[in-house]
Amino acid sequence: MRDVAPAAARILLARLDTIVVNGYTERALLDAAGLWTRWGAPERARTLVDRYLAWTSSPWAQLSARKALGQSDRAEERQLVEKVHADIPEPPADPTAYGWAARQRDDDLAGVVRRMAEYDLARAAQMARDVAGPSDRYVLLADIAHLHLDRGEASPAAALLEEVLQRVERPAPHDCVSNDSARRTERRSWPRGTSPAACSDLASTERR
Repeated sequence: MRDVAPAAARILLARLDTIVVNGYTERALLDAAGLWTRWGAPERARTLVDRYLAWTSSPWAQLSARKALGQSDRAEERQLVEKVHADIPEPPADPTAYGWAARQRDDDLAGVVRRMAEYDLARAAQMARDVAGPSDRYVLLADIAHLHLDRGEASPAAALLEEVLQRVERPAPHDCVSNDSARRTERRSWPRGTSPAACSDLASTERR
């Protein structure tokens, strides 16, 4: 819109200066900040980013903010992902101790895996293997396989899918590993540009 109606584009973005920041609007604020940065208005971008960071200051929020302001590079971003991964506690030594803490650990690991997929799919798969919950682990590995396919990388995709098939006790030829698990690892939770194909077919590397 900026190319054909720059004034209108700025008016629309200006509405975000006063919008309530929440889980529904956070993406809009970051996208708008990125646009202001590209349009040579860093002060407008900083205003939106500051409001966003006042609402959430997690490592992922800090990463998204730096991206919106054009203040990060891929090496720094990957280092942050590795740091978050390193800060995740080890699983409890006693298998019976698994409970809420284990579920939280798996959720944290899944978040790291999705972020790492932006930079290194092989490393993302390595991290995914640390997820304790089998269904969650298989879904993540299958999704990474589909990201390989998106890049035309059939060999690593086939290797990952074969790995999953070997570990699943009763693989279903045309179903996801676990519908419940798939819902927990929704496509929208993957960073933009890395969202895998809709439902991972674990029986073959053929796209649906």
